[in-house]
Amino acid sequence: MKVALITGANLWFTPYLNNYTTVLDALGVDYDIISWNRDGSDAPSGIQYTRQSDIDKTKVLKLFDFLRFVEFVKSAVVKGKYDRLVVFGSQVSVFLGKFLKSKYNGNYIIDLRDLSVEQIPVIDRVYASILDHSFTNVISSPGFADCIKGEHKFTLNHNFNPTEELLANRRNPVEWSRRPVEVLTIGGIRNFDSNSEVIRALSNKENFRLAFVGKGYAAKPLEEFARKTGCRNIRFEGYYPKNKEKDYIIGSSWINIFYPSVKSHTSSLSNRLYSSLIYKRPMIVSANSIHGKYITEYNLGLAVENTDNLDARILRWMEENSFDDYCARADALFDAFLADQQTFKEKVTEFCI
Repeated sequence: MKVALITGANLWFTPYLNNYTTVLDALGVDYDIISWNRDGSDAPSGIQYTRQSDIDKTKVLKLFDFLRFVEFVKSAVVKGKYDRLVVFGSQVSVFLGKFLKSKYNGNYIIDLRDLSVEQIPVIDRVYASILDHSFTNVISSPGFADCIKGEHKFTLNHNFNPTEELLANRRNPVEWSRRPVEVLTIGGIRNFDSNSEVIRALSNKENFRLAFVGKGYAAKPLEEFARKTGCRNIRFEGYYPKNKEKDYIIGSSWINIFYPSVKSHTSSLSNRLYSSLIYKRPMIVSANSIHGKYITEYNLGLAVENTDNLDARILRWMEENSFDDYCARADALFDAFLADQQTFKEKVTEFCI
């Protein structure tokens, strides 16, 4: 048995690959990772397409870049003689659609982490056909199932890998700081509008600090926005090794997951959600979203429609909730997610038999 894991993204942005490799390693399955080092920041690893695609390129030029990557993937798959394929993302899946259905019918998994081109009319039918011919389709949020055309088989796989180290981290939580209160945005720094709202709401507020740690297309514009508006209680740090993420989160008080009210964001679950549950940091999330549903049901922070009086709302929540009670609620939700991960593990094992 030989498996290829195919992603059209930088490995830095795809930690969920580990959810598969952990299972494959345990089964002793031979596999390769075929990836696209799109911004040039990844170290050489696996089978890697290295032609860079600048984020400022036009859509037409990006399309040509994608087509070149897909041809690279097809060549690598044919050369590698793989028995099974796991394809991440709807864009790569659509471009590989005919190849998948003709060469790997019933022997591939489509893994959807974000909504994208499958929401476009006509393409949605093409994508539905690809899902119909798969072994199973993996989604990272239950919210995605309602956004995809047709009825399909889905397996839920959250964006965390339940390693022993991770499980140990959740057993010994460090209480959050109440003075000062640090609101942390970590990982991919995107969504200028929503993040600038958070900055404006907490700018220079007494006993509050803001931290943006990570990289993404909104990082520099947000830094410039903070400078122009005179925000002094903020810091920006760029790329960081993933093994340092724990330290940043433990050093914070709250995790910011306030997203725009658009389908692609209201239906998805952020990596920060799991970090919040593991390291016991309450969240600021958007109301009327899948995040808001969980946060409201388990009382794990604030689900807000806007950032008006955000500082007062944060302080009030902290006064009304004890750390121990919060931890118990966070563990209850995380346990439900662990059950989903066990089902995913069993499905991938079945895929490899």
